[in-house]
Amino acid sequence: MILWEFHVKPGREERFEQACGPEGDWARFFGQGSGYLGTELDRDLQKKGRYLPADYWTSQTAYESFREQRLEEYRALDQKCGALTERETALGTFLCRGTVQRPARTRTASLSVMGGMQ
Repeated sequence: MILWEFHVKPGREERFEQACGPEGDWARFFGQGSGYLGTELDRDLQKKGRYLPADYWTSQTAYESFREQRLEEYRALDQKCGALTERETALGTFLCRGTVQRPARTRTASLSVMGGMQ
């Protein structure tokens, strides 16, 4: 799982969700790659405009290989979507070993909301 944090410009949230959601521009782009499993997009309920997209791949190598092979297209899409955000942070690459049952990842997932810590 590759996890990001984005702070979206006010008024650009809907477009960001369209671009970065499970059926969005990034998911369609990644869907052309071997090893892509799907995308989830979580919206913070406590901090307006804060999102955590997670892209799932069969391996880090599958992601890196796809990114290298399609770097020009990757950068063009990143620049286009960058106009929607104030800040972007790569939180890391994770091996998922959770015990929580997740929805099947057959190239799609869901948009969910997350509440902050109480």
